[in-house]
Amino acid sequence: MRKRSIAFVAVLALGTLGGSVLALAQTANPTAARKTFGFQDSKTGTFHPLGKSADLSNTTATTTYSGTIEATITITLKTALPKGDAIVCSVDAIASSENETTFAGVTYDDSAASTATVSGSTATCKVNIPFSWVMFTASTTVVNSLDGSLSVVMYSPTATTITQLVEDFARDHSQSITINAGKPADGTLTVTEAVTL
Repeated sequence: MRKRSIAFVAVLALGTLGGSVLALAQTANPTAARKTFGFQDSKTGTFHPLGKSADLSNTTATTTYSGTIEATITITLKTALPKGDAIVCSVDAIASSENETTFAGVTYDDSAASTATVSGSTATCKVNIPFSWVMFTASTTVVNSLDGSLSVVMYSPTATTITQLVEDFARDHSQSITINAGKPADGTLTVTEAVTL
């Protein structure tokens, strides 16, 4: 009988221990604190985890704006233009469209440049930028904007080789410009600016 009771106790202990191991195997481990990466919306203060933002390839931008930005820059020359020097104007236009609900967006950056016509102490540049932008339709949750910048440079080009151009800058000027009150539109968008060099 003694052998039987020892065997019974051993089987009982093994069954209890095995059941505990199985019970432990079925118990969910406590979740460890994981770091979540994302960004905080500066307008609303809402945190947006990465991976939850819109897939830009699936956006549905449907409104097309097309036309030409025509910029006329009049330059008053307080700095004498040395013989052989030139003045070049460049205009940059950045059109963007953002859906503030889905955080999907599109941006276009167009630029062009031209050499000024100089007459005495005045120079004039005309810069044209043809554009075609496919954007979201403006609404209470969609913001479409148009920003611009202007750069005017007086320089002396010296070609030292066929492949190298050395520019000796005499004066330069940069500034932000307003194009069509900051809103994309169709047609001819005119810009008139005055600069002093």
